[in-house]
This record gives sequence, structure tokens and C-alpha cells, in this order.
Amino acid sequence: MLASAAFPVAPLRDAVTLGDAPGATLRLTVSHVATAPFSDLADAVSLLTVRQHVAFLLTILLAFVAWRVIRKKARASVGRRAGAEALAGGGLLLGVLAFYAAAVLMSRPMAALGLADADELAADFHTHTRYSHDGRAGLTPRRVRAWHRAAGYDVAYVTDHRTLAGAAEALETNPARAGEGTSLFSGIELISGKLHLNVLGAAPADSPHFRLRVLGPDSVGRFRPADGSDAVILLTIPGDLHRVRPAMRIGAVEVSDAAPRGLEQTQAEHAEIVRLADTANLALLAASDNHGWGQTAAAWSVLRVPGWRDLPPPALDRAIRRKLATERRAAARAVERRRPDLADSPLGIAGTAPQMLWLMLRTLSWPERASWLAWTWAAWGAAELLRRRRG
Repeated sequence: MLASAAFPVAPLRDAVTLGDAPGATLRLTVSHVATAPFSDLADAVSLLTVRQHVAFLLTILLAFVAWRVIRKKARASVGRRAGAEALAGGGLLLGVLAFYAAAVLMSRPMAALGLADADELAADFHTHTRYSHDGRAGLTPRRVRAWHRAAGYDVAYVTDHRTLAGAAEALETNPARAGEGTSLFSGIELISGKLHLNVLGAAPADSPHFRLRVLGPDSVGRFRPADGSDAVILLTIPGDLHRVRPAMRIGAVEVSDAAPRGLEQTQAEHAEIVRLADTANLALLAASDNHGWGQTAAAWSVLRVPGWRDLPPPALDRAIRRKLATERRAAARAVERRRPDLADSPLGIAGTAPQMLWLMLRTLSWPERASWLAWTWAAWGAAELLRRRRG
């Protein structure tokens, strides 16, 4: 814990350059710092890709087996040893399942994005509610707003699968001015050319246009919102970049998607995604792809809109979409949490656990380190007291 403080690194980075993100900080609540050992580990695990999750769990298993072999009692009978190992293995399994369940299901403190420039705002262009077929039951627009507020988002686009019902409900409870709270805007996620596309700006009045689950590229490209404003087509990840067609009129692509499969592709194909954006002049955006599981925001889209706090939410929505439609590649920057960047090889993936833990330790603030040390000493003191009482 103390040695890692000699090699500090900022917990946030630019999702495109993978360097520092100037003007962006990670804000922690008192409760997050107080529960740092659990909150930091839950955040770190939430930022793993699918294969990294597998590697992390296998590392825990191998470390457990090695520990049990080293400390086994030479005089124990085979039957007693087998029973003890089965009991210990069951305890390990329950412990791991309990940790993952707590990280995914528990309401816990969230780390939030802080921006130094008052004219910048943090946006999420891909989130869901219970109206999506794969959304968590109970994920109402009200809870979506609370989740995004806790993570430091100023605006979020509700893009449920094939329905605008969640967006319609969300629009009813927006603040009078954008600066008074997190605003939710309208969009929809659909399939076109086997790609998942988010149509930002699709409003409840446009529902008849999206009756079908799958729309052709021409149909998507010709769409205009009923109010005559700009629609922005966002290519979501995961997806096959080679299936992009000019007829789709895509204006943006995700460079960071917080779903495990999204993290997998954005890490493996980062250079291809940036190259596509540079070639086609697309905005590079970050998205939570939140379906109601977990309390970790992996990335934020940051846009500069002077005076945005005084705008009514509908006006800010149109301003954001106009900015994306006109400025394209220069419209936004993506800021993300640092996470393990492992080589796409068996050896690289095998190093998930040590790299994840070392990176987590290097990004800790001093209040978090103090919390870790306090919990460590408290646990050691409790264990020592129990040992003496048994003795």
C-alpha cells in the first residue's frame, strides 16, 4: 500500500490518446473513502473485460490451491484432509460469489467525474431502463437519473431497445434548467445491417418510425425527428466495424463502452475505432451502456457548451446534437477510468489479477490509502484478539 504511493498515476485518462485527461478529476464521497477496500476492489473488477474476468477468477483459484497445499497438516488423515479442503473450497466459492453479487447488486458509493471548466458537461449517450428487454427490473427513469447524478453525468440519453416508453417517462421529470440536476434526453437503440445503432434525438412522437426491431440502412439514414432537429446516429460497441455503410449516415462511434463485451472490443480494436473516426469524421464518444447492474461508471463524454447550465433541457438536447452533427470529430472528448491494458495473448491475459491490483493501488488517493490501512489494522487486531482468546 505504501510502496505503490511512490508510483502514482491519475485514475482518469483520455480514452482516445490513452494519456492524461487535463481538467478532469475523480471525485469521491466520504462514504466511498470510508469503504475504500470494498469500493475500490468492486470498481476495479467492474472495469474488466470478459476474458479478464475469467483470468481473475482462475488466478484466485490457483492462489487458493497453492495456499492450501503449503499450509496443509502433514499428520491429518486423508479423510479429514479431504473434508477440510472441500469445506474450504466451498467457502472460497461462496465468498467470490458474494463479492460479485455485492458489486453488481448492492447500492454503494460511486466515484464521479469532476470538470474544471464550468462550460464543459459530462454526457452519457447510451443507457437503458426497465423498458428494454434486457434492462433490470425496477430500473425506472428515476433510478437512471439518480445513478447518473451519482456518477457525475450532467445529461444522459435514454436509448432503450426498440421502444421510446422509457425516454417518454424520463422527459416528464427533467429540471427546469439543465444546471439544476441531471437531464435525461430521448433516443432509441435498434439493429440495422446487423449493427446496433443509437438514434439520438428520436422522440416519443417518432415511435411509428421504429415499429420494427430491424431497420434497413436507408431507412435509418433518412430519419428526421418530428420536431425537425438534428438526429445523430451512434454506432455502439460491440459491433463489426466492417459493416458500416454510408447509407446509415453514422455521425459518432463509441470509443469506450462499459459493458464487459464492449470493454473487450474497445480494448482489442482501439486503433481501428480511432482510425474509423478519423477517416469518416465521426465523433468519438463514451457510454455507460447501463442496464441496471453495478455502481461503477467507466467513462464519460465531455462536451463544451458555453452557458449550458442556464438552458432548458430541450434546448440543451438540441445544442448537443447540433454540435455532434456539425463538429463531428472535434465535438467531444472521452474520459475513462484507467483499467488493465493487457496484450492480446494468453500470457498477457494471465497477468490480469496482479496488473489490476497494482494499477488500483497506484491510482489511490491518500485518504483512500489511510482507509485501507485502517481497515487492515482493524482486521489484523480482530484476528489477533480471536487467536489469543482461543489460546
